[in-house]
Amino acid sequence: VMHSPLSKWLAFAVPSALYSLNNNLDMLNNQHMDPATEQVLVQCKILTTGVVWWWVFRTPLGVRKWLSLLLLFLGAVLAGRPSEA
Repeated sequence: VMHSPLSKWLAFAVPSALYSLNNNLDMLNNQHMDPATEQVLVQCKILTTGVVWWWVFRTPLGVRKWLSLLLLFLGAVLAGRPSEA
């Protein structure tokens, strides 16, 4: 383990640092936002992860996956709308 190349360490260090940053930002959001807004942001995070995955890795997504992302986006938009009640 100690004699592994730097690229192998970075392959694990960068995602773990981003994950840690994301968790800290989530906790900060919990202090300043209501739960409904936080849930909408979490759903949008899933959407952006799918799109960035497609963009960065140039992996073709099938029709079913694109429709799933579209439905998730529409659900997040509708959940974010104020209710009339």
